[in-house]
Amino acid sequence: MFFIPRIYLVILVLIITACSASGPKYQRPEPSMIREHSEVVILRPSQFAAGATAYCVLIDNQSLGYLSNGGYLKILLTPGIHRISMPDLHTDLKITTENNKISFVLFNVNLNYIAPIQTGSQLLVDSNWSTGLKVLSEKEGLRMVKQLREAELDDDCD
Repeated sequence: MFFIPRIYLVILVLIITACSASGPKYQRPEPSMIREHSEVVILRPSQFAAGATAYCVLIDNQSLGYLSNGGYLKILLTPGIHRISMPDLHTDLKITTENNKISFVLFNVNLNYIAPIQTGSQLLVDSNWSTGLKVLSEKEGLRMVKQLREAELDDDCD
């Protein structure tokens, strides 16, 4: 069994929490704000798995920004079929948006397993991750987004 000094644990926690989204909390738009449009909100709950990593999000191959841990990104779009993609993860999802409606999409990272491997004097870590995008109901999306902060918009993250 290996021992991690407390100072390393404290540093790890500080690094992970420093990489979380820090923008404003989500406010539902007034109906007049999304007239003739639809709003798409991409959510990433705060998790330990890949917590220190922000991922580039594209909408219809246009850069939206970096989705960090505990964050959300939002955009107004014309109603219709749109493709949300995260090129770093080879993950994408096609959604159909409706006029004057909000669509919520959940991005999730799962750590399926992690196993330390002792090789002589070195300790290696084997792990398996999975990621995915999923459309949420408006009720579920509104409930989840209340806990999040706006992530970094960047029109050049691809």
